[in-house]
Amino acid sequence: MSKMRHLTNVVGILTLVTLILSGCGAGPSTPSRFYVLSSPGDLLAAKRPATRAQGLQLGIGPIALPPHLDRTQIVTQASRHRLDLKDLDQWAEPLKDGFTRVLAQNLSALLETDNVFQYPWRRPFTVDYQVTVEVLRFDTDPTGESVLAVRWNVIKGDGRELLFSHTSTFKTQVADKGIEPTVAAMSRNLAELSREIGTSVAALTK
Repeated sequence: MSKMRHLTNVVGILTLVTLILSGCGAGPSTPSRFYVLSSPGDLLAAKRPATRAQGLQLGIGPIALPPHLDRTQIVTQASRHRLDLKDLDQWAEPLKDGFTRVLAQNLSALLETDNVFQYPWRRPFTVDYQVTVEVLRFDTDPTGESVLAVRWNVIKGDGRELLFSHTSTFKTQVADKGIEPTVAAMSRNLAELSREIGTSVAALTK
C-alpha cells in the first residue's frame, strides 16, 4: 500500500509540474482589438440636400440586422457560402447601436437639424418623419469590396403613412489590408446611405 501511495504522489507531482511548465511556455494571450463606425471627415464636402425645415424632428430606427451580423465579432465573407468571424477584432458597441448612432449623426449634419432622435423615443412625443432600416448585408467580400445592402423607409411621424421606400446597395473598395480599413469602408457606405436618405427627407420638407 505504501508503494502504491508513493507512486500516486509521484504521478500527481509530475502532472502538476507539467501543467505549470505548459502555462509558462504559453506566454500572454493576444489582446482583442475594438472598432467603431464613424462619420467620414468629408461627409459635408458634398452639396447638402436643400431644406427649409431646420427645426425638422427626425426619428431614426428601429434598425434590423440579420442574426449572423448581430454579434460582437466583426464578420467578413471568406466565400459565397462561408463567413469569417474575427474573434480578436470586435465591435466596441453592439453593431445595431453603432449603425443607428452614426446614421443619426450623419442625418443631423446633412439636414442641419439637432432634432434627431434614436428609437425608441418617449410617447406621446412624435417626430415629423421616422426612418427605419432593414440591413440585408453589411460585410466585406473576398475581393476586398465592402458592401452595404438595405431596405429603408421614411414613415410619417404618426406611423400611419409610408411616404417612401427603397432598396439600396453601396459598395466601397477597402483601401488596404486589415480590419481598420475595412471598418472605414463600412463607414463610407453608411455615409452614402445617409446622403440618399437625407435627400429623400429633404424633398418632403419643400
